[in-house]
Amino acid sequence: WTARFHPAIKKMKDIIDEGSLGEITKMYAHFGLWGNVMFKKDDIRYDYKLGGGALMDLGPYPINYMRFLSASEPTVQSAEAICRSENVDRRMETEMLFRDSIPATVIVDLSLDGWGPFKLLPQWVKIALRVECEKGSVEIWNYPLPSLWHSITVKTQDGRRRVEKVYKPTQGKGEEWWSAYRYQLESFVDKLRGRSPVAWRTAEDSINEMRVIDAVYAKSGLALRPTSSFGA
Repeated sequence: WTARFHPAIKKMKDIIDEGSLGEITKMYAHFGLWGNVMFKKDDIRYDYKLGGGALMDLGPYPINYMRFLSASEPTVQSAEAICRSENVDRRMETEMLFRDSIPATVIVDLSLDGWGPFKLLPQWVKIALRVECEKGSVEIWNYPLPSLWHSITVKTQDGRRRVEKVYKPTQGKGEEWWSAYRYQLESFVDKLRGRSPVAWRTAEDSINEMRVIDAVYAKSGLALRPTSSFGA
């Protein structure tokens, strides 16, 4: 969730909160990778005892950003998993409801299906988050790693379209080459020194995030990820 500290995510929220697009009406996010190529068969992402699964690995990004952008907590309506092994989801699709009236779809996939003859050709990675509003929409590509590359596309109902990229904040510290980790570190230092950080994650925010993750697993029929005994 480090990208929450990057100015690109803040820019997207500023566009929504500014109000010209109206209220949020719907949200959609997809995070799909070629996990079968990128990760070994014994990778921790596929180990249930270590909290494995697509939802645990990829899901926190879109879920957290939807919570942040809408400033609300969701109710999980449904969830469907495709498993790699017992209780380890390779793919998870969930439908949620924010503010009791905003539907949201999240799809995370650690092994994108191929396409073409016999599905032998790989798909391009799918990493997009779209927020639809009453008078337009905002979509960001590569929301988990915006410091590497991203684009924010704003469309209005009258057909206008603009693309923005934000690597450096208009005010405060930052450089275009800073990673989200650097922005997070700067916020941490500011907090320790009694200054107001540009962004911050509270313990309550993290707890609420895991409540949503658990609710999705429960709706899918899979077991919840085991709780760590470290420090117990």
